Amino acid sequence: MANAALPMGKFQKNVSYSTVDINHIIQTKRGLATQLQKEILNLAATGVLQPPTPIHEFSVGDIESAFRYFQSGTNTGHTIIKPRESDLAPMYTKQQSTWKFDKDATYLVAGGLGGDCLFENMSYEQWELTIRSKAHLSWNLHRVFPNLDFFIQLSSLAGIVGPAAQSNYAAGCTFQDALARHRIAAGQKTVSLDVGWMVDVGIIAETKAYKRYRQDVDDMQKVKSNDLLAILKMHCDPSLPILPLEKSQHLIGVMTPIHRLSRGLTPTPATEQPLYLGLSQLDDGTACSTVEKEADVATLFRNAKILEDRADVVVRALASRLARALSMSVDNVEPSKSFSDYDVDSLMAVELRNWIDKSFQANVAVFDIMGGTSIANIGEIVACRSSCGVTE
Repeated sequence: MANAALPMGKFQKNVSYSTVDINHIIQTKRGLATQLQKEILNLAATGVLQPPTPIHEFSVGDIESAFRYFQSGTNTGHTIIKPRESDLAPMYTKQQSTWKFDKDATYLVAGGLGGDCLFENMSYEQWELTIRSKAHLSWNLHRVFPNLDFFIQLSSLAGIVGPAAQSNYAAGCTFQDALARHRIAAGQKTVSLDVGWMVDVGIIAETKAYKRYRQDVDDMQKVKSNDLLAILKMHCDPSLPILPLEKSQHLIGVMTPIHRLSRGLTPTPATEQPLYLGLSQLDDGTACSTVEKEADVATLFRNAKILEDRADVVVRALASRLARALSMSVDNVEPSKSFSDYDVDSLMAVELRNWIDKSFQANVAVFDIMGGTSIANIGEIVACRSSCGVTE
């Protein structure tokens, strides 16, 4: 019910996990369903099967409370939903848009010039082309075509994240974001869509090197084409009113520090800036000042006088990161167990390796993390391999 993770380590001990769908049995194996029904009725008639107690009864209108109680882990007996004629239940209806493009209207799609590249390989003409296609073209369309049914600018999260190797592209995107605010302030319809990593269409999806880079950097959430098309459909609706200024740009696929911290990953250098401090708050209200915490761990490690103390600092830091990633108490992390016992995947293992290298200046292989070595032993490995040297 809580969609909790199922520890994979248990399956190494000849344990099977199975589910039984009674409805599927009734539809596909009627003979077996009839036999099961007879056996259940016989067990009930002979008193072997007893109804569960106590019975917790909820009305249809209070079904949310029933599921929350069932999810709490403290439920006992039987929980039932009993409908009554007087019950009022919330109803959710999916709104279907009925508008269509006007066949007698003209729709202009501008852009798609391509030719983007990294700054170190960029000619001045390429620099200018990107600026013109973003800033100059957008401004010309704004001046020539006022009072449109919609004016959608496909910007990018590059204007938010700020890739250093594509500063001209980032500048063009921020211009489009500013133009959206300018048009709305002037009473004109517009929106700037800051699109992130398109996972199934576009140059990243079609180029292995770009895709590998995005996976390695991991600073954006994946966006599917269906989601982008749904957003475009909403903003193409001519009945949509002019947006308020604070909604002039939409960040699609942005990854804040809290997204990475909730997965036990280290925020990217870009999101460690003070600009993102307000987006580094855990649900329990504690601030996730990762830089400060990691600096404290590194300081404790350097100040430790013997290898055993250094290993202890590493073990406690690893336990803390693992507990945060799995949303569990650090007291439940046992140093005698391995990371594989806690179902750490390769992505988190790479993050841990990079964090160990950054904080303790120790080279640890992903195999050491994923290969069944206990957390305590990894602490000893880090302490021995650290290039910081042991304080005498």
